[in-house]
This record gives sequence, C-alpha cells and structure tokens, in this order.
Amino acid sequence: MGKKDSSTKKLMQNNEIFADAFNLLVYNGKKVINPDDLQPLDTTSLVIPFKGKDSKAVQKYRDVLKKLVIKRTPEVAYVVLGIENQSDIHMAMPVRNMLYDAIQYANQVEELAKQNKHKGEVDFLSGLEYENKLMPVVTLTVYFGAKPWSGPKSLKEMLNIPDKSLAKFIQDYKIYLVCPQLPDKKLDKLSSNLREVMKVIKYSQKKSDLNRLFTTNRRYKSIDTDAAIVIKDMTNMEVKIDTKKEKTNMCKAWEDLKVELLAKGEKKGEKKEQAKSIKENLRKAKALVKAGIAKEIVAKIMGVNIALL
Repeated sequence: MGKKDSSTKKLMQNNEIFADAFNLLVYNGKKVINPDDLQPLDTTSLVIPFKGKDSKAVQKYRDVLKKLVIKRTPEVAYVVLGIENQSDIHMAMPVRNMLYDAIQYANQVEELAKQNKHKGEVDFLSGLEYENKLMPVVTLTVYFGAKPWSGPKSLKEMLNIPDKSLAKFIQDYKIYLVCPQLPDKKLDKLSSNLREVMKVIKYSQKKSDLNRLFTTNRRYKSIDTDAAIVIKDMTNMEVKIDTKKEKTNMCKAWEDLKVELLAKGEKKGEKKEQAKSIKENLRKAKALVKAGIAKEIVAKIMGVNIALL
C-alpha cells in the first residue's frame, strides 16, 4: 500500500470523518448520522458467487467499511456503508464499486442461508426465507486529487449502446463522489477536518490561494494530524509535521515552509553570484595568459587552477 493510500485510509477510518462524508452526501451536511452509531466491519470480502464444480472464490479488499445502526424506527435497522478512497482518477470506478456492493450482498445471502440451514421451509436454491431481508449497501467514493474527476460516474457511461430501445433495459450503476472540486458552499457544509483537506487540495495549484487559506482561516491553526498528513501527501507540500502530536498548526507549518524556501532561494542566489564571480575571474586570467604572462604567475595571482588556463 502506497503512502497516499495509507494516509487517506487512516483518515477515513475515523468515525467523525466517515460520518461527515456521508452526511454531506445523503443529508446535505446535516448531522443525521452519529459517529457513535458506526461499527467497523471486516474490509476483506470473500465470496463464491455461483456454487458449483468449477466455482472460484472472489476476494476483494475494501478501503473502509462500517455498519450504521439506525434507531429512528420502532425496530433497530442496519445499513452497510463503504468508502473507497481515490488519489487518482479510476476509469472503471462504477464497475469496481458495483462489484464491491454485489459481493457484500452475496455475503449477506450466504450468512442468512447458514442461519436457515436447519429450518424447514426455505428456498432450495438460495437458502432464504421470504421474510429474510438484506441490509442496504451504499458506497461513497472520496476523491483526493487536484485535477477534476474526468472518469465515468455511471456504468452506462462506460457502455457502447447502439440500440436506444435496448438502453432502457440495461441496468445502470452510479457512483457517488465527494471531491475537492465541489463548490466551496458545499464543502463548507462539512464539519470535520475533511473540509480543510478538500480545500487545500482544491487550491494547491496556486500559492496565493494557499496563502489566503492559511492566513484567513483560523481552523487551520489546529487540525487533526492525520488530516495534516493527508494534506502533505496529496499536495507534496514540504511542511514539517510532528506525527506524535494529535493536532497540527498548519498556519505555522505554512509560515515555516515559506521562511525555509526564502532562505533556500537566498542561498541559491548567493551561489549563483559566486559562480558568476569565479567565471569572470577565470576569463581575466585567460586574458593575461594570452597577453604573454606565464601561467604559473597568473594562477598564483588570480587564485585559479593552472589546469584551467
């Protein structure tokens, strides 16, 4: 697993961040999903879609998977929520997410069939009772790239459908996307540090915009270190982060970086002037040799390596 994948996965495993992303998607930022109602699930999916002689198991690893406990109804209900992190554009994301969700449903069917194994009246083929219901599965793609998402957002966008009459019978599968390119008014509805991460990535191509963010937004004075690490990894910003601390002052880190870059620039300028001076000194030394003065004498007076004359 790459550095970017590791840092984004760790960030989105946080219940507060996870709930915030889904609240933005489903409830337009309203705090409906409570982080305390989220339970982690095994992200390894292993299923045999069609059991038979030549059946092969399909194994996939999801980024983050949680079960949401819904207590707003007379009976407790459950929903499976998954997040797939993308640092780059994936041109087959609809197929990928569709497969993940299908495997999750297949696992539920298999588990219910096991529970019904010793019951009398069950469907012979599936092992299910009519009353058996599956938990809904919703997958959200969180894109951390600075370039706008240019990949397909639905299965039908990936298909070549020559017959319009046939098109309405082809099942579609859409992906849901949270990304830095959302309007600022939309991103501002995020309440966690996911908002700060998305905005820095969004404006990372212009130093003036970054400077405005870090100098005018007080929230950057204290953000979760996990969020700061994602910012650093996704923007290649050479800020210094103390991973032992829970919070990071990104405003100070930004100012420290500017001072460091300025010092490097000044040092580079000094070296450039020094090289220019050496070059000019060598030119004068060669002119003296050309005028008939011995190389040994010129080298000693001008402080030049005699091999260069």
